[in-house]
Parts: sequence; C-alpha cells; structure tokens
Amino acid sequence: MHSLSDLGRTKRLWLRAPISSDLPEILRLWTHEEVTRHIGGPREAAQVIETFKRYAADPHGMVAEERDRWWSLIERSTGSFAGLAALLEKEVVGTREMELSYFLFPEFWGRGYATAAMRRVVQFAEGSLDITSMIAVIDPHNAPSQRVAERLGMRFERTVPRSDGVTRHIYRLERRSAARPALHGPA
Repeated sequence: MHSLSDLGRTKRLWLRAPISSDLPEILRLWTHEEVTRHIGGPREAAQVIETFKRYAADPHGMVAEERDRWWSLIERSTGSFAGLAALLEKEVVGTREMELSYFLFPEFWGRGYATAAMRRVVQFAEGSLDITSMIAVIDPHNAPSQRVAERLGMRFERTVPRSDGVTRHIYRLERRSAARPALHGPA
C-alpha cells in the first residue's frame, strides 16, 4: 500500500516524502535555470526553503493546508536526489484540477524517470485518493514533457492562458477502466 510518506519504488527510483536533508538539493532544483525554464524561471530561495522545510516537518499537515503532495525522486542505484514529483491542486480557468508535475535535474533527463515517477503518482491518485481526472500543464515548447504526458495516456485537451498571459497546453488523463492494463514501466 502506498502512502503520502512513501509512494514506493520503481525499478530505478524511490518516491518518498521530502525530508530535511533533501532541502539543499530541492533549493538547487528550484533555482536551476534549465529545470525552471518552462515554468517561469528560478524561484525565490527563501520561499522554496520555507515551503519544503514545512513540508519535510509535516507532510500531512501541508497537504491539509496547501492541498499539494510532493515526493522526492531518489535514484535507487546511487541514492542521488534526482528531482521532485507532485500532485497539485490547481485552478485552471476557474476550475479546480489535480495536476501531475515533475522536476528533474538535467543529468536525469531522457532516462524514463519522469514517466516512471508519474505512473507511480497516477497509481496513488487513482487507487488511494479516488481521483478520476488529472491534468498536466505544459509549456507548448516543452516537447519532452508532452511526450511524457502522451506515454501516460494523457491527451491534449486545449490551450489556456496563464494569469501572466503566457499560454500553456492542458493534457488530461481520465480514470483508467478495469479493462485497461495496469501502469507498469521499465523505469
């Protein structure tokens, strides 16, 4: 059974709640130019530290307060912090949605880690939280993230403007029926 604290392992990743020793890597991730290029650029260091320090101390309390769920992605073979996966409650054009998100350091790109991590998050969302629909909000210029969404079975739904005027593509995944294959993958 998967939980907020430990989402379990894939062949190459361990998804677990962020802990205080992850904070330096989380800060490096959120202030990394390449990682944040498609999400509006690097974040303010103090805000990142404050948010994830609170999350590491009390993930269940933060979920109750913020409605966002985060998991550190740990490469099993090395123990390295590869990035973050998330299931976020977000308002998109006046509608509350559950968004699948991930953020990986560039050295982990192209290895199937994003797809594997998101498959695990989808399993948790559908099985433990009974979420029937999830979205991905993707920069139209971010072809690799579009491919990850498609590998998850998500379909392009529409283009929407953000509050700052930038457009984003919305991909949607509807609950899988019992007749569809389980989410399994090589990573």
